[in-house]
Amino acid sequence: MWWNRFRWIGTCTVLGISTAAILWNIAVEPLDHGYPRYTAIADAMVRTGDWIVPRLDGRIYVQKPPLFIWLVAIPIAIAGRVPEWAGHLPNIIACAGILFGAYLFSRRIFADRQKALLSVLILATSYEFSFQVREERLDMVFIAFLLGAFLCFYQAVTATSPALGRTARIIACYLFVALATLTKGPVGLLFFLAVVIPFVLWTGKGRFLLERECLIGYGIFLLISSIWPLLVIARVGLKEALSVFQATEMITRREGPFFYFVELPIIFSPWIIFLPAVVIWLVREKPYRGSEGIRFLLCWFGAFFALLHLSSGKSTRYLLPAMLPLAMLTAGAVYGTMTAAAQLPLRWIRRLRDGTVWLLLATILGASFASPLLFSIAPEDKLFVIAGGLMAGIGGLIAIRQFFKYHDPIRCLFFIGMLILFLYAIFDTVNAQRFIRNDTRVLAEQALEPITAGAPARTYGLKNTQRQFLVSMLTRRSVPFVSTLPELKEWVRKEAGGEVFVVADSKHVNELLMDPALSAESYATFCLEKHDIKVLRVAAGKRPVGTRYE
Repeated sequence: MWWNRFRWIGTCTVLGISTAAILWNIAVEPLDHGYPRYTAIADAMVRTGDWIVPRLDGRIYVQKPPLFIWLVAIPIAIAGRVPEWAGHLPNIIACAGILFGAYLFSRRIFADRQKALLSVLILATSYEFSFQVREERLDMVFIAFLLGAFLCFYQAVTATSPALGRTARIIACYLFVALATLTKGPVGLLFFLAVVIPFVLWTGKGRFLLERECLIGYGIFLLISSIWPLLVIARVGLKEALSVFQATEMITRREGPFFYFVELPIIFSPWIIFLPAVVIWLVREKPYRGSEGIRFLLCWFGAFFALLHLSSGKSTRYLLPAMLPLAMLTAGAVYGTMTAAAQLPLRWIRRLRDGTVWLLLATILGASFASPLLFSIAPEDKLFVIAGGLMAGIGGLIAIRQFFKYHDPIRCLFFIGMLILFLYAIFDTVNAQRFIRNDTRVLAEQALEPITAGAPARTYGLKNTQRQFLVSMLTRRSVPFVSTLPELKEWVRKEAGGEVFVVADSKHVNELLMDPALSAESYATFCLEKHDIKVLRVAAGKRPVGTRYE
């Protein structure tokens, strides 16, 4: 009894610590860290009041639909400034929804709470999932909507409840599909159909897609997903909308044909070591014969893995939606091979059962022994490195003792999952401390104070687009940029008689200071994205030596 109470207290403590650490990490992350593109677009929406046509650095942005940007813009509009956590908030909420949805889906498929919890734990501690939670990209929100659509569809197609409940699930399903499409574009509908069509054909339920409830769902999807494009066309005109869309490069990351095969071990680490168990479970046990849920998971993983290979645009985060069914299949395989291994005639299956757990434990112990080597990388974070190494070592030894005492790999895996979450908490704490030490937002806002107050300003030589719109986020106004010195001098000449400011990188500062047609002096210096940025006060004509601006 005392051990069960201790286990639940320890589990709740680890979950609380890991949640608090990740929220702290996100709350103190500087604006110029990560991927602030969507936050900049959201800020421009709030400042201009135009929530229909997204714009990045003054140009129409159509690479992605605006739903994620709207979600980021809401806290900016409420706060009246750009909080550091604004770009993270939708992902945090989506993460909670994904883990809860994964639990519901696994519980419905396996009808077992332990398998459902293990599925959630595997997903939450896999590398790519945990990494994307801390990002400011839209993939987590996209996955949350797709998961909602798949869960509602599966409940509807396998429901034995009255027709009214099935209709409500179908409506909710296509509402989620529309939201996924408004998050990442037509790929939301493409991936949904690529999963559900093979599933209904495999289970002999193809007619379901032609029933009245589905026809209503199609209408709801078309209505919701077409509202924003029609509003954009009404605002800018069909000709301009088409020209902007045609001039936009949709695929920006290109990799080779075997990219996902190579990256899968990293994306799904450390649980990828159970992939042989998954294959054995599917090939030998054939659980899909008596389970429509397993068939759905196979269609889900297969559709994403196949379609993503066909595209020339590839990124590790694109495969993240396929990690949900893989986590559920892994949980099913772990229970299937481990609980039934004693009855199977092949000894190597029993060895596989224990060997995978031993490999995980050996990796954790090895990481704990290697942790002192990190002192040279992060000497200022020695305390946290020591704590992480000690916890990994002690936790690994306790897990080994539990394995020997109870010979229960399932209990051991839950313990390993909690240990991984704790190590992630150490990582988030170290990151948060580093963010606090390196945060330059206050200095940047002080340096840009005259521009924030409305003084005429331009940016010059900031080739990195992020630095250009980061200046706009800090000043809460649009700061145009000039690309050539003659263009800058012409603007300064037109502003003759007034005080003007130029924000430039250190490479172009001397060019301005040495130009005989300009009178420039340094006003302030700050840092963005580890680059020194200078604010210069500029006027037309050369000032006498020794004079200063007051």
